[in-house]
Amino acid sequence: MVYISNRLESLKDSTVRALAHNGISTQGLEVGAELRLLLKPEKSTSNKQERLRQVEEKYHVVAYLGDNLGDFPEVPEPPQNLAQQLAARSQHVDSAADLWGTRWFMLPNPVYGSWDQILPKTVRERMDLLKRSSNPAFVEAK
Repeated sequence: MVYISNRLESLKDSTVRALAHNGISTQGLEVGAELRLLLKPEKSTSNKQERLRQVEEKYHVVAYLGDNLGDFPEVPEPPQNLAQQLAARSQHVDSAADLWGTRWFMLPNPVYGSWDQILPKTVRERMDLLKRSSNPAFVEAK
């Protein structure tokens, strides 16, 4: 099992302790964990694609589990426009249809995640987004 997390590398010891506390085997993670526990370098983005590639170079990956689309391979850099972001995410999900439930498994996390960062901040803006998104042309925007 390889763990890729956006917890900071400086939190490696507490990450290993948290895994152990929750009954997850940490054998081999304390020492030489370069490709078994990949945490976010201090000054990098939260994009996991490079860390996924590192694992794929060393191991034959049988399955991916994640709570965010960015936990899966080949996620494109998101466009700035909200409608384009949603369309790009939808297109990526659709293009991997054969993988979902066979090699890719989503474990939704309703508590936190980057999914809420693309939503408008105020209730009024969110209601407006819901109204606009009911138009099929909204999610098909290029």
